Amino acid sequence: METHTLKGRYHTNYHRVGDTLLEGPCQMDLTRFPFDNVTCSLTFESFNYNTDEVEMSWSTVGVAKMREKIELADYELTDISNKRNKETYPAGFWHELTMSFHFKRRAGWYILQAYLPTYLTITICELFLDSYFI
Repeated sequence: METHTLKGRYHTNYHRVGDTLLEGPCQMDLTRFPFDNVTCSLTFESFNYNTDEVEMSWSTVGVAKMREKIELADYELTDISNKRNKETYPAGFWHELTMSFHFKRRAGWYILQAYLPTYLTITICELFLDSYFI
């Protein structure tokens, strides 16, 4: 499993607004490389306040704004999904917000920069080596 880094802004009632670096795990299945898809998830949860004190939910406006700002060289963002779970702990219930980013790898670079030159080199070598040894 590989980790990608997403940079964003956060805002809560308890902290000031600022830049922060968020890192989350990405599930990668490389068996179809370079035609694979990747899903990265970020989970937010209050450690101090349960649902009796703080109720957490997603803002649809914030999710839409994030979609415009995500740019990666090797991947195309295909979807952003979010969900809200209510987790049970011995001290009560806590909201858990999870956002999943779904990416599709851009295969064009790998085809033009890796596969095509490799196949051309092998083909040219076979043609010249065959005529050299005959």
